Amino acid sequence: MKPKFDLEELSKVWRVGPFEVSADGKKIACMWDREGFWEIFTLELTDDGVSEPKKVSPGPGTKLYPEWTPVEDKVTYMKDNNGDEKYEIYQVPAKGGEVVNLTNRPDVLKQAMSWSPDGKKIAIEGNFDGKFALWMLTLETGEYEKLVYHPLGRWLRPRFSPDGKWVAFAGNRTKNPRNQDLYVIPSTGGADDKLVSLSDDSEDAITFRWSPDSNGIAFVTNVFGSEDIGIASLEDKSITWIAKNRWEKSNPVFSPDGKRLSYTINVKGNFDICITEISSMKTEKLGLPKGVNYNQRFSRNGENIVFLHSGPRSPGDLWEISLETGEKRQLTHSLRDVIDPNYLLEPEVVTYRSFDGLEISAFLYLPKGMKKGLLPAILWIHGGPTAQWVNSWKPGVQFFVSSSFAVLAPNYRGSTGYGKKFRDLNLKDWGGGDLKDVVAGVEYLEKHGISHRSKIGIMGTSYGGYTTWMALTKAPEHFSAGVPICGMTNLITDFNTTREDLRLYSIQQLGHPDENPKLYHDRSPVNFAQNIRAPVFIIHGARDPNVTMGNTDEIEPLLKKYNKPYEKKVYPDEGHGLMKLKNRIDALKLTLDFFQRHLQQ
Repeated sequence: MKPKFDLEELSKVWRVGPFEVSADGKKIACMWDREGFWEIFTLELTDDGVSEPKKVSPGPGTKLYPEWTPVEDKVTYMKDNNGDEKYEIYQVPAKGGEVVNLTNRPDVLKQAMSWSPDGKKIAIEGNFDGKFALWMLTLETGEYEKLVYHPLGRWLRPRFSPDGKWVAFAGNRTKNPRNQDLYVIPSTGGADDKLVSLSDDSEDAITFRWSPDSNGIAFVTNVFGSEDIGIASLEDKSITWIAKNRWEKSNPVFSPDGKRLSYTINVKGNFDICITEISSMKTEKLGLPKGVNYNQRFSRNGENIVFLHSGPRSPGDLWEISLETGEKRQLTHSLRDVIDPNYLLEPEVVTYRSFDGLEISAFLYLPKGMKKGLLPAILWIHGGPTAQWVNSWKPGVQFFVSSSFAVLAPNYRGSTGYGKKFRDLNLKDWGGGDLKDVVAGVEYLEKHGISHRSKIGIMGTSYGGYTTWMALTKAPEHFSAGVPICGMTNLITDFNTTREDLRLYSIQQLGHPDENPKLYHDRSPVNFAQNIRAPVFIIHGARDPNVTMGNTDEIEPLLKKYNKPYEKKVYPDEGHGLMKLKNRIDALKLTLDFFQRHLQQ
């Protein structure tokens, strides 16, 4: 059946990604995929909205994470080489012009950066000597100095203090790989100091941000079972708690005067923005439209907030809201007139019980005007596993549903968004209880007369691709087709070939393979390829440094050995996931054709 709108139309819909506001509050630098991949654009804020956007990142390749330089009207961004994740940091004038490579180390994986307030140094998380550590780059000399290394530290996310004296980072000097503490270190070097450590089994620096006066840091911790927000005093390490409740919070941002703190709150995959007045603890929820509202930034005078909104009927766009009147205005218009938003589908949040009675929340997308009768359906599995399917712009889902497929996207145990206890339920149990949660999703579709396992397929990227492989090998009777994208097939191969920081993640989640060889063997789909019953369509990026091609290369001979029907598409210019629009379009078209052949007959 031909889709009611094709991907060529859908591809003309843009998305705005993460952004930053300049120090004077007059300009925005943002990611925007107007040309088929992420580019960096600058816009000037005006009384009427924003100026015409200016692309400032020339040349091929995906550009990410814009930052304003502290002392010049320039922007930095990160770009890798066709998905190899070895990002270089580039600088360009805000109005466009000569691009300068500031790092010149294409051999190094770089994760995050932070400018010193005087613009002379950059704190960088990277593996310059083969181990991920916190480094300082002095721009005048081009020299790198290692500030600190924590053997079990990962995703350090350095942040300079506004006065330039300190760098805050997430570290771990315990023996527990699941622990994460908030540290500060003098920007000139020296001993690091643990600022927040609430237990040896909590993450106390999930996200964090300095106060404008450099006297405190707002941080997110899961020590109480959810993700809550406090402010730690640099002077005496005391903590003022801002938000403690059942819903997960993130991204704390101070107002320019330091008197208020904004943050996002996640309720079943919908994100709103809250503002707390610190002195009175009075909190206001902005009551924004359903979807994902995030990346909020105060205006320079603190009267407005600029934020990103993404929803099932609206791609990522910049919005601004007045904190006094509540009046909102849309600053960018990525949907344009390409597709009528009324035609796009809103999902329903449904819940069902898994094998052990655990409640699983899922997003259900059904074709408009669906009549009684069994539809072909797709279980779409998110990656992570510590991630979440949220109520954001999902063009691939819209494409499949427009082609008369139902889509169920479960937030299985191990997902974020539902508290630490729920998230930790699949520790040392990858492909166990979480797979049973996915199978219970099949049973939900059958129970409610939406589909039947003879018409149900499964797909996902990264951990979603791994779960797809596990479903096809460990629960083959429930699925009639599968599309694993960049999915692990051998957890030992994955451990030995992935990035160093992701090996630490595997240790956190599963333990070391030398200590748990039976678990690694039992949860590796490659060891059970003979069980596959359904046809498989494998998709992978040839340059993937996260889940390397070795995972696909190992299982393919076994598919041939056991005469299992499979197809394969490798994209030579992609890494982990598909970043380029032409490749995303191609993969979705091929996936639709594959599912139509095997589920709609």
